Amino acid sequence: MLLALQSFVVIAVTVAGKSVRDGYFLSRFAKSTLPLMMCAIAVSVAIVVPLYKKLGSRYRPEVLLPCTGLFFSFSLTLFHLKLEGWTIPVLYVWMELINVITMMQLWVLASEVFDARQAKRLFPILGGGGSSAAILVGYFLSHSRRLTARRCCSGWWPASCWR
Repeated sequence: MLLALQSFVVIAVTVAGKSVRDGYFLSRFAKSTLPLMMCAIAVSVAIVVPLYKKLGSRYRPEVLLPCTGLFFSFSLTLFHLKLEGWTIPVLYVWMELINVITMMQLWVLASEVFDARQAKRLFPILGGGGSSAAILVGYFLSHSRRLTARRCCSGWWPASCWR
C-alpha cells in the first residue's frame, strides 16, 4: 500500500512538474527550440543514469532514496530563487532527470520488496496509483490554471504569480 502511495506521489510530481516546466519554458522560448531540449534531455539521461547506477551499487536504498529526494527538493528550491534566463532551459532538463530517476527508484524498490509471484499480483495496483495521480493532478491543474488566470487578471493576486 505504501508503494502505491509512493507511485501516486511520484506520478503526481511528474505531471505537475512537467506542466510547470513546460509553461515556464514555452512562455519565454520559441517552441522551435523544443527539439534541442529533447536532445539535451537524451544526452543528460544517458550521462546521469549510469552515474546513478554507480551510486545505487555503493549505497543502500534506505539511504539513497531519502538523500536523492532531499537533493532534488533543495535543487528545485534553488531554481525557484532564480528562475530567469538560462535557468529555465536547465530546469527543463533537470525536471526530466528528476522524473527519470524517481520513476527508476520506485520500480527498483518495488522489485526488491516483492518476489515474482507478489509482483504479478501487486504491480497493477502500483500502476493504478500512478494512473489515478495522472488523472487527478491533470484535472486539478486545469482548474488551478483557470483560477490563477482569473486572480492575476482581476488585479488582487500578486503579479509575481507569473514569475
